[in-house]
Amino acid sequence: MSTTSQVSEQQRPPFDERDSKTPSPAWAGGMMSPVSVIIPAYDEEAGVGPQVEAIRRILLVHRITHEIIVVDDGSDDGTAEAACRAHARVLRQLTNRGYSPS
Repeated sequence: MSTTSQVSEQQRPPFDERDSKTPSPAWAGGMMSPVSVIIPAYDEEAGVGPQVEAIRRILLVHRITHEIIVVDDGSDDGTAEAACRAHARVLRQLTNRGYSPS
């Protein structure tokens, strides 16, 4: 069972303050707090990097200050290394403990 989900690339156009037709995002003017995205992963070496990059693209388009954390749940492959290459913060469990502990 995969521990990551597909992130929709459908999104509204980026906010452009020069274009009065583009609606102002809810967080314009500093009202939005930074967000942390936590991704539990187990043996997801091939999928974790693209997933982190897709999430980051969406957050950047919407100008959301963020951090992306991958919790490697005792993977036997290179999940943690792949997440690091994608510039995610990585927390590692020594053994597989499931979603709740992660």
